[in-house]
Amino acid sequence: MTMDDEISKDPTIAINENGLEQIEALKAQLSAKDAQHNALKASQNDTLLRLKTAELKALGLAQGLIDTDALKLIDLSTVEPEQYEATINDLKVQKPYLFQKPVHSSHARPAPPSSPPEPRHALDMSPQEYSEARARFLRR
Repeated sequence: MTMDDEISKDPTIAINENGLEQIEALKAQLSAKDAQHNALKASQNDTLLRLKTAELKALGLAQGLIDTDALKLIDLSTVEPEQYEATINDLKVQKPYLFQKPVHSSHARPAPPSSPPEPRHALDMSPQEYSEARARFLRR
C-alpha cells in the first residue's frame, strides 16, 4: 500500500485537485508579494541613503566643506541621524584641508558706499576724447 492510497482512503487527509490549485495560487501570490516587499525595501534603503547624503551635505557646507565629494569618505550605513554633526566634526578634525572657515552672512563685509559718476566737461577732454564721447552720446 502506497502513501497515495492511504491519503485517498482517509477523508480527513484527502486533498482534491481544487485544493492543490489553491495552494499553487497562494504560493504564486506569496512569491509576488515577497518580490514586491523586496523592491519596496530596496527603494526605502535608497531613499534613506539619499536623505542621509543630503543632510550631511547641508551640515558639511554649513561648516565650510569645500567639496561635497568628500562625503564619499563617510560610511553612511553606520551613521545615524543623531551622529551627523559628530561625523562632520570628526571629518573636520581628521581631514582639515577639506574645510575652510565658514562664511556667514552676518560677518559679511559692508558694500562700498555708492557715489554717482562725475561728469567730465568738454573743456577738460582732448579732441580725440571729445569726439569719442560725442559719438557715444549721439548713438544713444
